[in-house]
Amino acid sequence: MRTGRRGSEVLLSTRGKVSRILGAVTDAQVDQLVWDARTGTPVPEWRQATRPGHTGLVLVDDDFRPIWFGTVIRRVPDHTEFVALSLSTLEGYLNRRYSGTMTFAQTDQSTIAAALVQATVASTGVPFVIRSTPSGILRDRTYLDNDDKTTLSLLQELMNIEQGIEFTVDLEWTDDTNTVLRFVFTVGPRVGKALPEPVRFEHPGQVVSFSVPEDYSSDNGANDVLAVSTGEAGAIDGTRPQSTRMADVPANDVRYERRFSPSTSITSAATLNAYARADLVRKKLGLTQLLLTAYLDAPGIQLNADWWLGDNLRAVITSPAYPERVGPNGQLLPGLERTVRAVGWDIDLDSRTITPRLEEV
Repeated sequence: MRTGRRGSEVLLSTRGKVSRILGAVTDAQVDQLVWDARTGTPVPEWRQATRPGHTGLVLVDDDFRPIWFGTVIRRVPDHTEFVALSLSTLEGYLNRRYSGTMTFAQTDQSTIAAALVQATVASTGVPFVIRSTPSGILRDRTYLDNDDKTTLSLLQELMNIEQGIEFTVDLEWTDDTNTVLRFVFTVGPRVGKALPEPVRFEHPGQVVSFSVPEDYSSDNGANDVLAVSTGEAGAIDGTRPQSTRMADVPANDVRYERRFSPSTSITSAATLNAYARADLVRKKLGLTQLLLTAYLDAPGIQLNADWWLGDNLRAVITSPAYPERVGPNGQLLPGLERTVRAVGWDIDLDSRTITPRLEEV
């Protein structure tokens, strides 16, 4: 974890599943072979290679590009020839560190995020390389050590506010020998690209299956939101800090209310208003999510070669629920064609499929 230096290849009982999501921690469970039945001897150095909190496993593709990294956070040897390992992405490390007391006045939010991570890793942390792109949004922030907020929680607060940042931890080799891995904390107004011609995911074609759930449950739908805080407002009557009610209720529609706390200790009404406006945009239409699963090895849609986390993609779907349409010039068109954005992905290495986590563009 401190050097990024690669060790030996490990053998697993099954390859398992891994995921990535912008600005979030993902986990994985694998079973590593520790006993060689052919020779009747232990697999060399397996204990050193899987020390919880000190080492991690990196997944590479056939061209040795690093795809996913998980820190070993738990190890359970038992009576079998395999040891169960629990893995967590490096965003999880940021949830185990505290940035201390820091104050920023009219500072670009990307710069604030970079400073939080730099304070976290300055001398004893995972040696992140920080790549920060200015967002053009200036913010005032005061962080107190006794608020007991982890670095990850502070970064996520900056991500969830109106016009907030995006961040992730990328992976790359330091040179062509592929022996030392670099951990890159990437932050800016957007992670990924919006190309004029996005990579196409087609059904029939590379897409094995898909669904389009539409959800207006309490977690995913509201047209009247209020952001509240546990901070002290300082008002004479002792009222809690809260935003203005942000509502967008169409005529002849019913009202669905939501109250939420974006963070503790916020006292600024303007800051709470920014969180409420962002939340209303996300919730007012509910969640309509295109879920598609494609062949991992299909040409033209290779992860970290044809597209990356955060990129726009083009979903092109024809099925009984979405039959072909007739275009303005009489041509046949796919039943559903949308530009979407991959804000995460899930890979099943045993079924050799990938499921991008998509948002509408």
